[in-house]
Amino acid sequence: MRILIGVVLFCSLSYAQTTWQGLSFGMKHQQVRDTLSARGFSLHGSDEATRFTAEPDLEVKTNSATLSSNLKPAIATASMFFKPELSFDAQGGLQSVRLDLDQAKTLQTTPALQPLAMITYIAGASVYEQLTGKYGPPTAKRGPCDDIGLASLVGTVQECSAKWKDAGQTIELFWSWSGLMGHPEKLSFFISYSSVVTASL
Repeated sequence: MRILIGVVLFCSLSYAQTTWQGLSFGMKHQQVRDTLSARGFSLHGSDEATRFTAEPDLEVKTNSATLSSNLKPAIATASMFFKPELSFDAQGGLQSVRLDLDQAKTLQTTPALQPLAMITYIAGASVYEQLTGKYGPPTAKRGPCDDIGLASLVGTVQECSAKWKDAGQTIELFWSWSGLMGHPEKLSFFISYSSVVTASL
């Protein structure tokens, strides 16, 4: 089972930093393929492409004191799944990795997470607590990242953006939720790591 240790969009000018699944920035396509293969992932895309996907999804168990104290164990410890996307620069070096929440697979695995507002609450609370536990309080925060009310998501539009700095990197958690009455519920959710030099602050 793959646990969320570094969930990620990241770049580095030095190409020395080790990141998600043991990868390093600047690694060439074959190095990335070999590293991911050793960890049970396969990289999909031609060497001429700049964007690649990796399979299978990254499985992340929720880990939140808030959830554990407010929800049934089967829901509070549900698995979330993230789709990895890797980007390479013009020289073919690994530049970034981004993990987007795979809502369909998460719901298929744990149907009790419906409606979609429940995923927003579970993923948002859990990931924020995990990142804060690892990197400390965020250096910047906008929206209800640390105080998500499940009931307050109904009939509203909300957005969270939280950023941390650590060892030359900026770590970002972002989600956008729309639950307006009469309209389909929509959720965008990702976590990224990027070099401080290239990060948009």
